Amino acid sequence: SPSILNFDYVCDSTCGGYDSGHNWANTFIQKYKNIYGEEPPVDYWAIDNYPIRWDANDPVTDNASILKSDLTAFREFLDSNPGQAGKPIVITELGIHWVFNSVTFENGDCSVWYPSGGYAEERVEAYFADVFTWLEENATSLNIREWFVFPIWRDLQGCHADSGYGMSMFE
Repeated sequence: SPSILNFDYVCDSTCGGYDSGHNWANTFIQKYKNIYGEEPPVDYWAIDNYPIRWDANDPVTDNASILKSDLTAFREFLDSNPGQAGKPIVITELGIHWVFNSVTFENGDCSVWYPSGGYAEERVEAYFADVFTWLEENATSLNIREWFVFPIWRDLQGCHADSGYGMSMFE
C-alpha cells in the first residue's frame, strides 16, 4: 500500500489540512471495492509514524504513547476488514518531528517557526528506547514486520524550513 501518515492521530491544534491515515485507508478500501468489486490486493500496509506536535511545551514526552496507540488502532482496523485482516504492517518512516524544548512561532528566517529552548537529546533517547522496546515486545502480536528510522541530515540548531526538526543520528 502507499504509506499513510499516522493513523488516528493527525496533529495538534497548530496545524490543519491533514486527513487521518484512518480516513484515507478506509476511503481507499471502500473506493477500491466499489470500482473493482473486491478487496484491494495489498501485500503489506505501510505507515509513517510521526506524532506531529508543534504547540506542546514539552513536545517529546508523550509521543511514544501516541505512536503505540496509533499502531494498535491500525492493527485493529485492518483486522476488522475481512480482506485485510492479518496483513503485515511495515513502518516505512519512524521518527519525531520536533525535538526541541520549545518552538517559537514568528516570521523569522523559517517563515513560521524555529527551534528554541535547546535540543531535547535525553528525551529523544528515552523516546526511542521506549518505542523500540515496545516494538520488539509487540511486533509479533501486531504483525509489524519491519520499521525504519527516518533521521534528518541538517544542522538542528540552524533554521532549515525544508528539512524539519526531527532527530539526528549524527553529531
